[in-house]
Amino acid sequence: MPKSPYNFEKNILGLSSPGMTIDRLPEEWIHVSYEESVDPQVKCICNHVIRYVNRYLNTRTQRMINVGTGCIKKFHLGKCKSAKTLLTKLIIGSRGDYDKIFDLIQYSDENWKTFLETIQNSAISEWDNLAGLNEINEIIKAMSENKIEATKISILEDIVSEIQSRLDKKAELAETHRLLTEKMNRERAQRAEEQRIISEARYREEVARLERQREANKIVEEEKRKACLEELGRRENIRDPITLKRLQREADVRAYNAKKATT
Repeated sequence: MPKSPYNFEKNILGLSSPGMTIDRLPEEWIHVSYEESVDPQVKCICNHVIRYVNRYLNTRTQRMINVGTGCIKKFHLGKCKSAKTLLTKLIIGSRGDYDKIFDLIQYSDENWKTFLETIQNSAISEWDNLAGLNEINEIIKAMSENKIEATKISILEDIVSEIQSRLDKKAELAETHRLLTEKMNRERAQRAEEQRIISEARYREEVARLERQREANKIVEEEKRKACLEELGRRENIRDPITLKRLQREADVRAYNAKKATT
């Protein structure tokens, strides 16, 4: 089967507004997305089968096309306005085969469908965040400014609503987690403060107990000291002659009284 011929100019002008010329393409074509395709049948508007796909939208005819990096450079499509800025680097791929585009309108419609599917897939993966939301809003803005069909814009607006809903849910969960974390931190701090108060009370109680014990020990030691001094004094008195005579008289009196009591 012979390869289809290169046919960029005829095809892109066939989807452009009447009277358009190659050198004026940036007047009505805008770059809307980029992706690395895994579909071996994706075709550039020139019929070339491509891997690195840049999608361009005509703001007047509302047709969408795929353009390979080679045609972008050759026809200076890099000068076209961009509806988004996520991927602007052009990647040089290997030259592939050319596969004839038989129906330009069908080709454009299929590109629209693929474009919207790509946005939808990105919306639930790498674009499921605030940056992705901003990117889609940029595309919607560019399409609105260029009066693209409302039904096509509404699909993107629905995607924005879905992302916003998920972001709101994530924010709600994050806020719930934050409040729960704050509550747990407060409770942890409160328990720590209660434990500190209990520890300090126990410490003060122990210090007071030890102080009472020291005072009690002092009293005991003082009583022991006094008893010892009294015992020493008593022993000294026993050895005193006068005391000895007094004690002897007292003993004699007790003996006499005992004898008298028995007679």
